Amino acid sequence: MTVSTKGVTNRRTVSYHQYDDIVADAEQLAAGNVKTLGNWSFPQILEYLAISLNTSVDGFPFALPGPVRMFARLFLKRMFLNKPMRPGFQIPKAGESTFLPDEFGVSG
Repeated sequence: MTVSTKGVTNRRTVSYHQYDDIVADAEQLAAGNVKTLGNWSFPQILEYLAISLNTSVDGFPFALPGPVRMFARLFLKRMFLNKPMRPGFQIPKAGESTFLPDEFGVSG
């Protein structure tokens, strides 16, 4: 059964200041019994994070149109980097082949 993640309660609040903080948190979680609150398993969540980090460093396998790149540069920091993502965020269909973990059967 699919969970509507917009209404999920008891979420963890996390704040990472450097890459090592992310790794330490993932290792601590991997060492224990993790209960996820949404529709993805813990391995799917880790794979999604790895895909996101790798593409942000290595580049995306697609090119965005110039106006979109310009908009992203202007608003990315304000919209995403200084605030948490809103609950229930959905990956746009165009990005599914790049960002969804392999367990969904669509990662490229």
